[in-house]
Amino acid sequence: EQAALDEKLRAVLGTRGGGGGSPYAGGGPYVGSPHGSPGGAGLDLAGGLSAFSGHAGTGDSYDVLRDHLAELDMTLMELDAEVEGLEGRAASLQRQLDSVAEPKQVDAWKRQFTLAQVSAAQGGRSLKAMDSVNRGQRQECALLKQFVRALEDDARIRDYQLEGLRAETERIDAEQRTWDDGPLRSLRMQVADLEDGYARLVSRLTQSAAAGVVHVKLEQKSRQLPVFACLRATPTGGGTLEAYEEPHHSREMFAMTVQEGRTRLRRSAADHSITIQDLDGGGHGSVRLQCEGWEDYCKWLSGFYLVGLVEDFDEILAVAEAHRGGEHPRLRSPAQRSTRSHPPSPPPAGSAPRRTQSARAPYLH
Repeated sequence: EQAALDEKLRAVLGTRGGGGGSPYAGGGPYVGSPHGSPGGAGLDLAGGLSAFSGHAGTGDSYDVLRDHLAELDMTLMELDAEVEGLEGRAASLQRQLDSVAEPKQVDAWKRQFTLAQVSAAQGGRSLKAMDSVNRGQRQECALLKQFVRALEDDARIRDYQLEGLRAETERIDAEQRTWDDGPLRSLRMQVADLEDGYARLVSRLTQSAAAGVVHVKLEQKSRQLPVFACLRATPTGGGTLEAYEEPHHSREMFAMTVQEGRTRLRRSAADHSITIQDLDGGGHGSVRLQCEGWEDYCKWLSGFYLVGLVEDFDEILAVAEAHRGGEHPRLRSPAQRSTRSHPPSPPPAGSAPRRTQSARAPYLH
């Protein structure tokens, strides 16, 4: 029985192994592991046979052999299933290869490859253009950074200058406050005084018969004083001679009333002087005006003519003609030019000399 089982087992193993010797004899690889590793589900056939031969002639040996045969059958079945799965995968791969090898699929793949190649070329050109733009933008960024640094430097310089100007402004404000407290107030008062003096000067120049700077010598004084004098005409006749130390001063040095009958006028064309003598014996006594030239002398004579102390205007014309080197027709009025050769008739006794406004008008300039 043991020999029959051995022959049957060898026949089965020979059929599975292709008619040759058993690949599992002599301590071969484990059954059920395609790579010969001991991790599979196979059994060691040689070990089973040796175990069976060691228990020959007993009932347990047959049970052991049957168990090994059952395990061997299970392993063979698993190997068959694995082989069938591999064959199915091989068939699927073959079908895929056959479908790829068709001409239509090849053309489609070629078209897709061509489109992909064109798209890649376009992408390369776009990438180059973007790279060029990027380089330009980087250069522009570098220039902008330099410009920003220059602006920052300018801003720092301006801030430094602004700080200096602010400090200067604060110093000037402090000085201004100091000036407001003292010197500026004094200067404002001086300006106000000068404005008032200018108004007084304009009033004296425009409302006087004669005005100007002359040297005055009073009877009580030993020397001449340069003063600003003005001769004002009064509505009642005559006038007032006022002398000021400066043209804009408000207080006069002296004032003298000049009027026909109360004062006498002595003039000297040789030294251009005019002496006013007070006949009443009061006041300043006599006042001597020393003019700067014949024009100034004629101006003061004209002023005294307007207030009535000079009776004949021809005297003034004679002085002017003597210094001009000849008679000038514009220095005489039309009436005087028509009656130049005839002396004027004396006024009636006891009456004041008559001088009309038309006769004096040309000489008010």
